[in-house]
Amino acid sequence: MAILRCSFFSSYLSNETCFIVILPDKRLRPLKALYLLHGYKQQFSSWLEQTSVARYAAGRNLAVIMPDGGRSFYTDMKMTGEHYQTYITRELPHFVKTQLGIDPPREDTAIAGLSMGGYGALKIGLSNPEAYGLIGAFSPACDVIKIAENNPTLTKVLCGDEPVEGSKHDLRRLVRDLDGAPDRPRIIHRCGDNDFMLDENRAFAAFMKERPIEYDYREEPGGHEWELWDKWVKEFIENF
Repeated sequence: MAILRCSFFSSYLSNETCFIVILPDKRLRPLKALYLLHGYKQQFSSWLEQTSVARYAAGRNLAVIMPDGGRSFYTDMKMTGEHYQTYITRELPHFVKTQLGIDPPREDTAIAGLSMGGYGALKIGLSNPEAYGLIGAFSPACDVIKIAENNPTLTKVLCGDEPVEGSKHDLRRLVRDLDGAPDRPRIIHRCGDNDFMLDENRAFAAFMKERPIEYDYREEPGGHEWELWDKWVKEFIENF
């Protein structure tokens, strides 16, 4: 197993950015890829520092790619011009393909994250169903309308003057857009039963159970914490 820290200038972020990638010692074809997104008060190295994700990936034909998402909610930010969603979906995959030889098909590509990164994984995966076969959402921020109401300044930075409800930022709208689509990613959704965002996770789970998409939701004892995220990323990698 190799762990690489890479940096390059991103034209979509207008700045140099970093990511970490875990690579297997021996590659088989095709090599699977997991894009793993961090939370709001974290950084791209947090998954590596706070969990045993490197150990869980060891011995598997899997590359784990951990990009820097800042505090962007993994969206194309209106006011700052930093296009994080486009960076994650276009520029970063192109870089790892051309520079690292990682270019798996859709069924061997997954995206997952925690908290803000859980929202980002859902938003990106649902917006690009042709690119991701599996989504992992761990304690995700599910209710973007509530975020907009509670954080108007942040919302303006992210969305400008665009109404959030029913927009491309609204997870429910993205799910509805997939009704009848040929490619619909599987979703694994986990939340702690003492998480401060439990109500919005339950509401999203109730909504998802009415949709024609493969969806697995489970609650476990605990809060918004690394102990659970470590457990869930292990489970996710084993499922993948």
